[in-house]
Amino acid sequence: MSTEKNFEWIFTKFPTSDVNEDVFSLREIEYPSTPSEGQLLLRATYISVDPYMRLRMAQGDSYFQPFVINEAFTGGVTAEVVASNAPEYQPGDKVIGFLSWKKIPTC
Repeated sequence: MSTEKNFEWIFTKFPTSDVNEDVFSLREIEYPSTPSEGQLLLRATYISVDPYMRLRMAQGDSYFQPFVINEAFTGGVTAEVVASNAPEYQPGDKVIGFLSWKKIPTC
């Protein structure tokens, strides 16, 4: 199976004051160029940056699950289907969801 390369935004640490670039990093990833059965390959067209994300960057009690250190940042994303191996979706379809900020096949 052939693969392609892209990048994902990684949450690297909980900030102690203002959020700045040192709480994120870019990591190169490989992903299959053809999605597995039931999966889609998506291209993000819009990534939402919202105030609630600051709550997810804090450790402690919150009604939001905190981000996980060294994992891909997640949030609201609109995307276009690039390739589909799911009968209900076709290339060109538009989708929306709470997704990782990376370009990989997504169920």
